[in-house]
Amino acid sequence: MKYDLIVSDYDGTLIKKNGEISDEQLRTINAYVSSGGKFTVITGRMTTSILPLVRKLGLKGYVSSFNGGELTEIESGKTLYSKKIKNSLAIEIYKIIESENAYAHGYYCGQYFTPERTTFTDFYEKITFVKATLIDKKLSEHFTENKLDTNKILVMDDKEKLDRVMNALQPYKDRLNIIRSNDFQIEITTPDATKGNALKYIAQEFNVPIEKTIAVGDGGNDCSMLKTAGLGIAVANAEEITKRSADVVLKYTNEENAVKRIIDEFI
Repeated sequence: MKYDLIVSDYDGTLIKKNGEISDEQLRTINAYVSSGGKFTVITGRMTTSILPLVRKLGLKGYVSSFNGGELTEIESGKTLYSKKIKNSLAIEIYKIIESENAYAHGYYCGQYFTPERTTFTDFYEKITFVKATLIDKKLSEHFTENKLDTNKILVMDDKEKLDRVMNALQPYKDRLNIIRSNDFQIEITTPDATKGNALKYIAQEFNVPIEKTIAVGDGGNDCSMLKTAGLGIAVANAEEITKRSADVVLKYTNEENAVKRIIDEFI
């Protein structure tokens, strides 16, 4: 076997737009695992969203959430590590987002908080199967009063507004991992909470040399693991920045069983 570990993004990579994975693709993954390979999902989703989904798929071992900021044992639900933005720094970021009147979520220990319900809330609840916790105050006020650290900050709004937020966040780029996943999302975590770092940790846990790993993804938050892996692969529907970070750009999208085709071609 040329590659002993495959790590895959979830949305836009492993699953289709309808949130499903084909039986054919799942059979191929299971056959790879049965032959001795390791398969792990690394996602920007929160743990309470992704854990039941990978269990439903029958995956074993580990799953990484919050863009590599948290690692969980699938079977036991045990958290191996969890990296959070310190309270004072998170509050500074919330205030910047609020000054631009942008919509955001603040994550803490299995919940995500937001001060208002919008179409973004409805969309996010639909794809994650986790209900938002609505608060009656600004995120900066809520996290100040409750003295909470933050797993991740997610900003979702129109492109022009997010352009302004990204510009305002530039002074923090050395203190935080600030990723423009796509035109309509910004994801903010601690500097060491990256998918690339999660891949390194998982490979070490499985005793797999990094050169014998494959990473596959579609979004800007996947770039670090594509650069870290022995073979970084971007699916055909990937963002341009992700394609530039990859060793290989696949000619198939997530709608065309991209992960199955990778196993068929490269393993």
